[in-house]
Amino acid sequence: MYVIDACIYVSDIRRQESEHQASRQFLNEVRVREPAVSCPEIVIPEVASALGRGTGDSELAQTAALKLRRLPSHRFVVVDEELASLAAAVGAAQGLRGMDAIYVALARREGARFITWDEHPLDHAPPDVLVVTPAQDLPSSPDWTQAASPPP
Repeated sequence: MYVIDACIYVSDIRRQESEHQASRQFLNEVRVREPAVSCPEIVIPEVASALGRGTGDSELAQTAALKLRRLPSHRFVVVDEELASLAAAVGAAQGLRGMDAIYVALARREGARFITWDEHPLDHAPPDVLVVTPAQDLPSSPDWTQAASPPP
């Protein structure tokens, strides 16, 4: 199971991003193999905002972000009181930024890997949450869909 950061979807769409190729390869594998993916609802405005800023094309940005909802095996999670409280605790304890804390908290709650290019959660996530880049997690075996859960 995965929690995928907005930056992965953005770098998949924007060819000029340095991480474009690895993001594209990773997300293509996700599309083909359909492992369970949970994303906080905030991923939609994050992707739209990043693409809007980066391209200057608000229509393209909004359309691309809303297409995320149609990706197979993706489930979008509302940031409710429980998740917000967990994110507050994780963020305060680990020194994470607010949005990063939400993703990390969701990964913890779901027992999922958090996939990101963002160095801050890569370096500061709690030890019970596995945080890796798409390049570190690209499949190398047929049982890739059974991606390992973080250590207990």
